[in-house]
Amino acid sequence: MAEKLFGHAADVENAILVSVHNGVGAGIMVDGTVLQRRVGNIGEIGHIQIKPYGKRCHCGNYGCLETEVSLSAALEKAEQLLSEGHPSMLRDQPLTIESLCTAAVFGDGVAQRVIIELGQHLGRGIAILVNLFNPQKVMIGSELNRAKTILYPAIEECVKSQALPSYGENLQFMETRFYTQGTMAGAALVKQALYDGSLLIRLIEG
Repeated sequence: MAEKLFGHAADVENAILVSVHNGVGAGIMVDGTVLQRRVGNIGEIGHIQIKPYGKRCHCGNYGCLETEVSLSAALEKAEQLLSEGHPSMLRDQPLTIESLCTAAVFGDGVAQRVIIELGQHLGRGIAILVNLFNPQKVMIGSELNRAKTILYPAIEECVKSQALPSYGENLQFMETRFYTQGTMAGAALVKQALYDGSLLIRLIEG
């Protein structure tokens, strides 16, 4: 909602925001309206199964998207490759998302492999959303945007191959304007409440 009112979705009517952090989630805007349910948001794409025989997810299923795409999954994959003896500049520093992304941008083989594979998995999940909602923009909110020059081509290539051609033809990919500014979500909710009158009703009822 913050992106719709103040950010990079302000100039379109149909957009998807994908957040990658401890898990994976999505915000979906159709015809200018952010889709919501009675409790919480619509867009739990983190539990789309992408690997039937993959890792067990905390939800109880196997191979959910967030078992391959979350920040912890990225670090786990990097640690695995390092333990296998692959040469990498990551050996000389603490392994964090920031160091992983920086190494990827500087051409490190291990870091680039992790980011590219993550982008391919994420692209499969996004392709499903593109086929369902035909957005004009896909926005990514994540610390992984530090390596967007590596991440985005992997996502776009996967979406292009799996989404309907007419849906992906003019689709724009970009990072979110707001990601770490927690107050923006609250400001967006207040402004939305002013628009639809719900805030005034609550004040009167109070």
